[in-house]
Amino acid sequence: MEEDDVVISDNNAYLMAMSEGSRIEIHAADREKESWTELSETAEAGSNALKVTEATGWQVGDLIAIASTSDEWTESEEFTVLDISDDGMTITLDSELTYSHQGETVLRKRPDRRRRAGMGR
Repeated sequence: MEEDDVVISDNNAYLMAMSEGSRIEIHAADREKESWTELSETAEAGSNALKVTEATGWQVGDLIAIASTSDEWTESEEFTVLDISDDGMTITLDSELTYSHQGETVLRKRPDRRRRAGMGR
């Protein structure tokens, strides 16, 4: 270890830093669960269900985040999984979405921001 290295001794603490052009990926600690998936259709504001493209292995009680699909990064949202369909393709959330989250591909010159859902814990 170098003298300038940062050591985080509390497992509940974290540090993130990024600059323009950076990419941060966060993955689930449980290898049996997918870290993220994509929405198979648009999740409309007011809905409390997500349709996803693949079964994730997520479980009731897991905390998930839905990334913003608009130009407003503040439209990302966090939820707790309330229920999962038998095929794993429909996830019921503990509350309604405040914002719509695009599920279909939208062709644009900017980076594709559509349909991301990721596991938080």
